[in-house]
Amino acid sequence: MQKFNNTFATFNLMNSFYSENQRRTNTSYSQSRPTRPSQPRVQPRKIQYEVYQEYQYERVHPPKRNKGGGAWLVILVLIIAFILIMYMPQFDPYTAGIKSKLKDLWENRPPLIYREYPETLEFTLERTFTIACLGNDLEYSLILSSPLELADNSMQDVLEFSSTPNGISKEGWVEWSGQLMSGKTANIIVKYHIITHTYIWRINTEDQLDIDAINNSLKERYLHDEWFNEDIGGYMIAPNSTDIIELSEKLTEGKSTVYDKLKSIFSYMRKNFRYVTGNSMPQDALTTLAEKSGDCDDQSILFISLCRAAGIPAWLELGLQYDSSKDSWGGHAWTQVVVPTKKGDVIATIDVVNGEFLARSAYKFADFTDEGDGHALAQHYTLWTYSSHHGTPNAQFFEDYEVTQWEKTGNVKVRAD
Repeated sequence: MQKFNNTFATFNLMNSFYSENQRRTNTSYSQSRPTRPSQPRVQPRKIQYEVYQEYQYERVHPPKRNKGGGAWLVILVLIIAFILIMYMPQFDPYTAGIKSKLKDLWENRPPLIYREYPETLEFTLERTFTIACLGNDLEYSLILSSPLELADNSMQDVLEFSSTPNGISKEGWVEWSGQLMSGKTANIIVKYHIITHTYIWRINTEDQLDIDAINNSLKERYLHDEWFNEDIGGYMIAPNSTDIIELSEKLTEGKSTVYDKLKSIFSYMRKNFRYVTGNSMPQDALTTLAEKSGDCDDQSILFISLCRAAGIPAWLELGLQYDSSKDSWGGHAWTQVVVPTKKGDVIATIDVVNGEFLARSAYKFADFTDEGDGHALAQHYTLWTYSSHHGTPNAQFFEDYEVTQWEKTGNVKVRAD
């Protein structure tokens, strides 16, 4: 009990000492530093986790300014005004030159569809004709026209024309004849050494003239019906046929120059006729017109008939052509036409089936040009004749080509319309 009282007294003494010491310390602090106003207590930072949700937003753009809208409207108005002025008759004295320049630019525009030909081609071609006697003994004759020198060698220059065996030449034709026993064959080899050139006729609009300017001698030679065919009882080239005249007038109506008339007829043929391989003898113009198809001879004959019906001299030219797609040679026909200009009549080539207007490729050469004589034209399509004194003859004919020289120079793009 005595021990407990001592302990309690000791505790009271220490507590008193601590209280006095604390009082003194606070008093000393408050005197040395001014009392600072109380501040709110800062709460500990709590980390908050947010859950993001997906939303669909519709972005609202400010209205765009119509940049250049007024300028485009002005340009459109100017274009419409220009077109109207160009086609108003009262402005013709002022717009004729512009029209011709625009037309020339359009006609001479870079071609989208074209064929590439050598500018110059020198070649040697051997053409072998074979006749085989399959029946009774027979007598035969082969007649060819000689290749032509054309336009002072600017399109075709013949360096050599020879044959084995030699033939008999007469007025532009060469003939070989002989006899064959039954079961025998005969070969005739004809050699051509020729230089050809690709040529394009560019005729400015301001130089183009109409039919009245064409030389009368050409009209007399190449405006009539030609080549009467007894099998059909009519002419192969038939510009005086009612159907041909009506179509020709329709195609050339409103065309003031020969150039434009030729272009209209050419475009009609290209759009409405298809190429089909024909027989050795061509079909007449009316048949081609009715069937809307034909080979190079057939379509050329119809084209010539339509041109003549319009008063434009046109005629056939025949020869050989190299087909690069097949790497082969074969017979071909195209058209020669007259285009009157202020500088004189221009004789130019139009190849309907190949789509070449006023252009001539170096891949073709001519060995016959129609002179307006239907008999000579018919002769060209009759290469072989044969007969027998021992009954009906029976024979077969073959033709083969071999190139022994081939040299190309340059390159020309020809529009294929």
